[in-house]
Amino acid sequence: MMARRTAELGAKILLVTANVGSLFEDTENLQKVWLKEFFETVKAQKPNFLALHCQECGGKSLESGVTEVKRFVKELMAAQELKDYSRARVYIDESYESPERFTVSTTIYSAQSVCFHKLC
Repeated sequence: MMARRTAELGAKILLVTANVGSLFEDTENLQKVWLKEFFETVKAQKPNFLALHCQECGGKSLESGVTEVKRFVKELMAAQELKDYSRARVYIDESYESPERFTVSTTIYSAQSVCFHKLC
């Protein structure tokens, strides 16, 4: 029902899932290139709603990875390419003390105001 209503109203949705573990091993090169490609995709698609799910976010080091993830998310949220998104929710798995339950996942949902007005 929601998908049909969304399509009827013209709201565009972009769903991205990526295994980004290696980006945290080479933040100066791989991460910058990945972010550039991600932002170019967002710019080209112009979605009203964006969902980004990152697997292995933070890389191999559990404890230091959480710090890197927070830096990565701050960089994403501060990007000029996402300035039109007025709402965001970020979910970060920070429970590195319990490796058997640690999912190393980060999910970001972001939407433009127009998206909420069209869907409500």
